[in-house]
Amino acid sequence: MLCDGRPLDVEELAVGEARVHRVRLGAGTTTVAYTAAVDGDGPPRPVTPAAWAEALRPSRYCPSDELEGFATAEFDRGLPRPELVAAVAGWVHDRLTYSAGASRPVDTAVDTLLAGRGVCRDYAHLTATLLRALEVPARLVAVYAPGLDPDGLPRRRGGRRRRRLARRRRHAAGPAALAGADLLGPGRR
Repeated sequence: MLCDGRPLDVEELAVGEARVHRVRLGAGTTTVAYTAAVDGDGPPRPVTPAAWAEALRPSRYCPSDELEGFATAEFDRGLPRPELVAAVAGWVHDRLTYSAGASRPVDTAVDTLLAGRGVCRDYAHLTATLLRALEVPARLVAVYAPGLDPDGLPRRRGGRRRRRLARRRRHAAGPAALAGADLLGPGRR
């Protein structure tokens, strides 16, 4: 971090499992640059019983209790969990139309299901909600995705795609727990 071209003192704090950086800024132009590299995939992170239970509970944006009957009628609970997760993710992908500005920040997965359209956050909320309704622990994760290629996103009705999608930097995805470990995927197939 630089302020008017001079390095700043950066304090790194441990907050849970996250890294938080704190810096005091004075007047002037601040420049922030960050790079990271990951070596290998690493082992799956184990899911604790508490995290498992939390990822099954209904929440403000994922009212799974309201869609339990719908999810049970729409999906085969007898499928192996990886197939069930793939079926729900595929269903959401095929059922919704991606449309920037189609939803409000207060919309729930039920609103998205009824509207039939939304943005990545709405896809992830609906996927997580249906999975929770089927007793598959799921949660939403927001990620920084510079240069995200929108080609994998569903096109709007009429086959067009908004140009601003090519400049996406933020994205939401919906991990589900499989065999006691996290798996990222259902939010964006």
